[in-house]
Amino acid sequence: MLQLLSTAALAQTWSYGYYKNSDCTKFGDVTVGGKIRKEVTGLELGECLSSSAGGSEWSFKLESCDTDGNGRFTGFKEYAKTNCKGDGGVRAEVTYKNDTCTDKIDGSYRKMTFDGACAAAPCFPSKAMVIKAGGIPTRVDSLVEGDEIMATTDDGTLTTDTVSLLSIRQPWAKAQFLVMVSASNATITLTPEHHLPVGAACCSTLKKAKDVIVGETVWKIEEGAAAKATVITAISKEPGLGLHSPVLTHGLFPVVDGLVTSFDSIDKVRLAQFGLAPLLAACKTSGTCAQFRELFLAGDGKYLNAAHQEA
Repeated sequence: MLQLLSTAALAQTWSYGYYKNSDCTKFGDVTVGGKIRKEVTGLELGECLSSSAGGSEWSFKLESCDTDGNGRFTGFKEYAKTNCKGDGGVRAEVTYKNDTCTDKIDGSYRKMTFDGACAAAPCFPSKAMVIKAGGIPTRVDSLVEGDEIMATTDDGTLTTDTVSLLSIRQPWAKAQFLVMVSASNATITLTPEHHLPVGAACCSTLKKAKDVIVGETVWKIEEGAAAKATVITAISKEPGLGLHSPVLTHGLFPVVDGLVTSFDSIDKVRLAQFGLAPLLAACKTSGTCAQFRELFLAGDGKYLNAAHQEA
């Protein structure tokens, strides 16, 4: 079971450190987030760092893991003010490459390291819609653990399942999405790595979105009835904001933007159906859910809020 959700989220975090020497082996001190720090690790894409040294203040963030032809991060933004606001975009004189010491900048050397594969996790953008129990349309970025949302069983029967604490939530992440339109006018936006049920029967034959082609059969939900076949008529690409994926407690298939989806491959789904609910119950009883998340999703901080917590 330790591999159950290993591919449900790709660990996309970064670290940033200040150094006294040009090979970045001796740390220097700087105030980051109000504390004297040598290095900050586990940062999410889009997360802002505010720093100060002497009388200077600045901030920066990594918006994406994209690089140019010379390996420089093109999504790194540095600001002349704190909280990543105000003037000051990318400093033209600074080059950040993965795990590479910079030239001296304002009295220190710096190194930024990106962890994980440079690909968007299998997710939906913040604007994607699900249906909560009672028929309430809800954006995925507002979901919390314990919410009941519309889902289907393996054979396409409509039901509900509970949003688990393993669901992905990265509201400020930017990613490239695929936009699929069906003959029934349903439109779904998702990352290329996300899975969809396809084929002549719902819902155990799954494909990654990047492998779905025009003319392929997917499965829609209309008027609270069981899943019905529809055909993809167009596929395009667009940038979007947010990475979210509801991982359901009983391993059922979330209905997102009117189409049946899957959080992972059918093998992972089967494992979730078999044992995820008792594992979640056990971690809550023992108070070990934080460690459970670290084991399953690399502890990278991309989770939705527990029920009743503020966003």
